[in-house]
Amino acid sequence: MYGESGPPKGYSIPRHEGKSEKRCQYCGSTAHWSYACDGKEKNGRKASGPSPKLSPTQMLKYGIKRKRTEFVPEPTEREAFNAELKSLEKIIGDELRQEKRTAKEKDAGRHEKTKPEPAEVKKENPEETL
Repeated sequence: MYGESGPPKGYSIPRHEGKSEKRCQYCGSTAHWSYACDGKEKNGRKASGPSPKLSPTQMLKYGIKRKRTEFVPEPTEREAFNAELKSLEKIIGDELRQEKRTAKEKDAGRHEKTKPEPAEVKKENPEETL
């Protein structure tokens, strides 16, 4: 129509089909549009499709937090070995501290000076001595 040079400036470029699939709003089928749906009269409601995406402001308003997608690489053999070694060192250290604590308590019991009990003083009746 316009030749090889295309439409004159200011004219709109003809639109092509969008990248999104055409989908019926009533039955969810991709075979037809919603105006050509035969099932529209049967169930007067729209098909449940994907819910609309909330904007960041709406997410803040409703208290919805975004899912974080962080890449966490698998630990190397060396890192796994170091982590296991660290946990074993902690376990052994705890056991040694516990042994020292019990040994200290036993030694404290042995070296504890006991006060001798006061001797019983017998009170004699002065009448009996005479």
